[in-house]
Amino acid sequence: MAAKLETSQHKGSDVVYDVCCSICEDDGIHKEELFYCQKCSNYFCDSCVLTHNKFHKNHSVSEKGGVNIWPVSKTVDDTLELCEEHTTRNHKECSHVVLLTDKVKSFTRPMDVAQMKTSIESSMKRLEDMVKVGEENITSLQKSYEKVLEEIVDVRQLINDNLDRLQHNTEMKLKELHSILKNSSKNIQKQCVEFISKIKGYNIKDIHKMSPDR
Repeated sequence: MAAKLETSQHKGSDVVYDVCCSICEDDGIHKEELFYCQKCSNYFCDSCVLTHNKFHKNHSVSEKGGVNIWPVSKTVDDTLELCEEHTTRNHKECSHVVLLTDKVKSFTRPMDVAQMKTSIESSMKRLEDMVKVGEENITSLQKSYEKVLEEIVDVRQLINDNLDRLQHNTEMKLKELHSILKNSSKNIQKQCVEFISKIKGYNIKDIHKMSPDR
Protein backbone atom coordinates (compact mmCIF):
# COMPACT_ATOMS: atom_id res chain seq x y z
CA MET A 1 0.00 0.00 0.00
CA ALA A 2 2.85 2.33 0.86
CA ALA A 3 4.43 1.70 -2.52
CA LYS A 4 1.15 2.39 -4.28
CA LEU A 5 0.63 5.52 -2.27
CA GLU A 6 4.12 6.80 -3.06
CA THR A 7 3.59 6.10 -6.76
CA SER A 8 0.26 7.88 -6.75
CA GLN A 9 1.70 10.87 -4.96
CA HIS A 10 4.60 11.18 -7.39
CA LYS A 11 2.37 10.77 -10.41
CA GLY A 12 0.14 13.52 -9.23
CA SER A 13 2.92 15.79 -8.06
CA ASP A 14 3.46 19.10 -9.77
CA VAL A 15 7.18 19.07 -8.96
CA VAL A 16 9.34 19.22 -12.08
CA TYR A 17 12.96 18.08 -11.90
CA ASP A 18 15.71 19.02 -14.31
CA VAL A 19 16.73 15.36 -14.50
CA CYS A 20 14.60 12.47 -13.32
CA CYS A 21 15.40 8.90 -12.36
CA SER A 22 15.72 7.04 -15.66
CA ILE A 23 14.06 3.85 -14.40
CA CYS A 24 11.12 5.57 -12.75
CA GLU A 25 10.63 7.85 -15.73
CA ASP A 26 10.11 4.81 -17.96
CA ASP A 27 7.15 3.91 -15.73
CA GLY A 28 5.75 7.45 -15.88
CA ILE A 29 7.02 8.35 -12.41
CA HIS A 30 9.00 11.55 -11.96
CA LYS A 31 11.48 11.20 -9.11
CA GLU A 32 14.58 13.29 -8.61
CA GLU A 33 17.83 11.70 -9.65
CA LEU A 34 20.33 11.23 -6.83
CA PHE A 35 22.85 8.90 -8.46
CA TYR A 36 24.43 8.51 -11.87
CA CYS A 37 26.13 5.51 -13.56
CA GLN A 38 28.59 6.57 -16.22
CA LYS A 39 28.70 3.08 -17.75
CA CYS A 40 24.93 2.86 -18.16
CA SER A 41 24.48 6.60 -18.80
CA ASN A 42 21.44 6.41 -16.52
CA TYR A 43 20.21 8.36 -13.50
CA PHE A 44 18.80 6.63 -10.42
CA CYS A 45 16.75 7.57 -7.41
CA ASP A 46 17.58 6.25 -3.92
CA SER A 47 15.50 3.08 -4.42
CA CYS A 48 16.42 2.26 -8.04
CA VAL A 49 20.14 2.59 -7.36
CA LEU A 50 19.90 -0.36 -4.96
CA THR A 51 18.50 -2.58 -7.72
CA HIS A 52 21.13 -1.33 -10.15
CA ASN A 53 23.99 -2.01 -7.74
CA LYS A 54 22.67 -5.49 -7.11
CA PHE A 55 22.85 -6.48 -10.80
CA HIS A 56 25.84 -4.36 -11.82
CA LYS A 57 28.31 -4.67 -8.98
CA ASN A 58 31.25 -3.71 -11.17
CA HIS A 59 29.70 -0.37 -12.18
CA SER A 60 30.86 2.76 -10.46
CA VAL A 61 27.92 4.90 -9.34
CA SER A 62 28.47 8.52 -8.35
CA GLU A 63 26.29 10.52 -6.02
CA LYS A 64 24.79 13.78 -7.20
CA GLY A 65 27.12 16.65 -6.41
CA GLY A 66 29.65 14.29 -4.88
CA VAL A 67 32.16 13.89 -7.75
CA ASN A 68 33.19 15.82 -10.82
CA ILE A 69 32.12 13.12 -13.31
CA TRP A 70 28.44 13.97 -12.93
CA PRO A 71 27.22 14.72 -16.47
CA VAL A 72 26.80 18.38 -17.34
CA SER A 73 23.47 19.32 -18.83
CA LYS A 74 23.86 20.46 -22.40
CA THR A 75 21.66 21.33 -25.34
CA VAL A 76 21.06 18.34 -27.59
CA ASP A 77 19.32 17.71 -30.86
CA ASP A 78 15.83 16.73 -29.69
CA THR A 79 15.13 14.89 -32.94
CA LEU A 80 18.06 12.57 -32.31
CA GLU A 81 18.40 12.17 -28.53
CA LEU A 82 15.12 13.16 -26.90
CA CYS A 83 11.48 12.21 -27.32
CA GLU A 84 8.26 14.06 -26.52
CA GLU A 85 7.60 12.12 -23.34
CA HIS A 86 11.12 12.19 -21.87
CA THR A 87 12.35 15.66 -22.72
CA THR A 88 15.36 15.53 -20.43
CA ARG A 89 16.63 11.99 -20.85
CA ASN A 90 19.38 11.05 -23.22
CA HIS A 91 18.12 7.97 -25.05
CA LYS A 92 21.41 7.01 -26.61
CA GLU A 93 22.36 3.52 -25.40
CA CYS A 94 26.11 4.15 -25.58
CA SER A 95 27.80 6.98 -23.74
CA HIS A 96 30.32 7.56 -26.53
CA VAL A 97 27.94 7.77 -29.51
CA VAL A 98 28.48 10.78 -31.76
CA LEU A 99 26.74 12.04 -34.87
CA LEU A 100 28.16 10.71 -38.12
CA THR A 101 28.58 14.23 -39.50
CA ASP A 102 30.62 15.21 -36.42
CA LYS A 103 32.78 12.12 -36.79
CA VAL A 104 33.43 12.87 -40.46
CA LYS A 105 34.37 16.43 -39.60
CA SER A 106 36.82 15.20 -36.98
CA PHE A 107 38.64 13.16 -39.62
CA THR A 108 38.62 15.88 -42.27
CA ARG A 109 42.04 17.41 -42.78
CA PRO A 110 42.95 20.45 -44.90
CA MET A 111 43.42 19.45 -48.53
CA ASP A 112 47.00 19.62 -49.77
CA VAL A 113 46.52 21.02 -53.28
CA ALA A 114 50.13 20.43 -54.28
CA GLN A 115 50.00 16.83 -53.10
CA MET A 116 46.69 16.28 -54.89
CA LYS A 117 48.14 17.77 -58.09
CA THR A 118 51.17 15.47 -57.85
CA SER A 119 48.92 12.46 -57.26
CA ILE A 120 46.69 13.34 -60.22
CA GLU A 121 49.69 13.91 -62.50
CA SER A 122 51.18 10.59 -61.39
CA SER A 123 47.90 8.81 -62.12
CA MET A 124 47.66 10.51 -65.51
CA LYS A 125 51.24 9.44 -66.31
CA ARG A 126 50.45 5.83 -65.44
CA LEU A 127 47.31 5.92 -67.57
CA GLU A 128 49.20 7.42 -70.52
CA ASP A 129 51.90 4.76 -70.16
CA MET A 130 49.22 2.07 -70.15
CA VAL A 131 47.68 3.54 -73.32
CA LYS A 132 51.11 3.64 -74.98
CA VAL A 133 51.87 0.05 -74.00
CA GLY A 134 48.45 -0.98 -75.30
CA GLU A 135 49.12 0.68 -78.66
CA GLU A 136 52.54 -1.01 -78.88
CA ASN A 137 50.96 -4.37 -78.11
CA ILE A 138 48.34 -3.86 -80.84
CA THR A 139 51.07 -2.92 -83.36
CA SER A 140 53.17 -5.93 -82.38
CA LEU A 141 50.14 -8.19 -82.61
CA GLN A 142 49.34 -6.89 -86.12
CA LYS A 143 52.93 -7.50 -87.26
CA SER A 144 52.89 -11.02 -85.85
CA TYR A 145 49.58 -11.69 -87.57
CA GLU A 146 50.88 -10.50 -90.94
CA LYS A 147 54.10 -12.51 -90.56
CA VAL A 148 52.29 -15.74 -89.71
CA LEU A 149 49.84 -15.14 -92.56
CA GLU A 150 52.77 -14.69 -94.95
CA GLU A 151 54.38 -17.90 -93.69
CA ILE A 152 51.12 -19.76 -94.26
CA VAL A 153 51.01 -18.51 -97.87
CA ASP A 154 54.68 -19.48 -98.38
CA VAL A 155 54.13 -22.97 -97.00
CA ARG A 156 51.06 -23.39 -99.18
CA GLN A 157 53.06 -22.29 -102.24
CA LEU A 158 55.85 -24.73 -101.34
CA ILE A 159 53.33 -27.54 -101.02
CA ASN A 160 51.83 -26.59 -104.39
CA ASP A 161 55.29 -26.54 -106.04
CA ASN A 162 56.13 -29.97 -104.64
CA LEU A 163 52.78 -31.35 -105.74
CA ASP A 164 53.27 -29.91 -109.24
CA ARG A 165 56.73 -31.43 -109.45
CA LEU A 166 55.47 -34.78 -108.18
CA GLN A 167 52.64 -34.70 -110.71
CA HIS A 168 55.03 -33.88 -113.56
CA ASN A 169 57.48 -36.66 -112.62
CA THR A 170 54.68 -39.18 -112.23
CA GLU A 171 53.24 -38.27 -115.61
CA MET A 172 56.67 -38.59 -117.23
CA LYS A 173 57.20 -42.01 -115.68
CA LEU A 174 53.78 -43.12 -116.78
CA LYS A 175 54.39 -41.84 -120.30
CA GLU A 176 57.72 -43.66 -120.46
CA LEU A 177 56.19 -46.90 -119.22
CA HIS A 178 53.34 -46.55 -121.65
CA SER A 179 55.77 -46.10 -124.54
CA ILE A 180 57.80 -49.17 -123.54
CA LEU A 181 54.76 -51.39 -123.20
CA LYS A 182 53.30 -50.09 -126.43
CA ASN A 183 56.51 -50.77 -128.40
CA SER A 184 56.80 -54.20 -126.83
CA SER A 185 53.25 -55.04 -127.87
CA LYS A 186 53.91 -53.81 -131.40
CA ASN A 187 57.05 -55.94 -131.68
CA ILE A 188 55.21 -59.01 -130.51
CA GLN A 189 52.40 -58.27 -132.93
CA LYS A 190 54.91 -57.80 -135.75
CA GLN A 191 56.61 -61.09 -135.01
CA CYS A 192 53.28 -62.88 -134.96
CA VAL A 193 52.39 -61.44 -138.38
CA GLU A 194 55.75 -62.52 -139.80
CA PHE A 195 55.28 -66.06 -138.53
CA ILE A 196 51.84 -66.20 -140.04
CA SER A 197 53.21 -65.06 -143.45
CA LYS A 198 55.93 -67.65 -143.39
CA ILE A 199 53.52 -70.37 -142.54
CA LYS A 200 51.24 -69.34 -145.36
CA GLY A 201 54.21 -69.45 -147.80
CA TYR A 202 54.66 -73.15 -147.43
CA ASN A 203 52.68 -75.54 -149.75
CA ILE A 204 50.54 -77.86 -147.76
CA LYS A 205 51.10 -80.68 -150.30
CA ASP A 206 54.84 -80.35 -150.04
CA ILE A 207 54.57 -80.63 -146.32
CA HIS A 208 52.47 -83.76 -146.77
CA LYS A 209 55.11 -85.32 -149.04
CA MET A 210 57.82 -84.59 -146.55
CA SER A 211 55.92 -86.47 -143.90
CA PRO A 212 57.93 -89.52 -142.53
CA ASP A 213 54.82 -91.70 -142.67
CA ARG A 214 55.00 -91.63 -146.41
